[in-house]
Amino acid sequence: VCQQYDATCSIAITPAFISTSNILLNIENGVPPYTYEWSNGSSSNPATNLEPQTDYVVTVTDSTQCTTTQSFTTTA
Repeated sequence: VCQQYDATCSIAITPAFISTSNILLNIENGVPPYTYEWSNGSSSNPATNLEPQTDYVVTVTDSTQCTTTQSFTTTA
């Protein structure tokens, strides 16, 4: 879900890599730089030191304040 008043707001988040303890995101569209807010408090990409088989939610914001939120699950 992309949230901004501008109709051109469209950040796409896809997993580049998911393991038992790391999630690396591929970000498309939007205007870099991007900021990351993970449900565990992390603010990096990749998110590291995660728990296996756990759901994590990330909000990605670009430099125009366009935001997109998506969830990912680490592997077993």
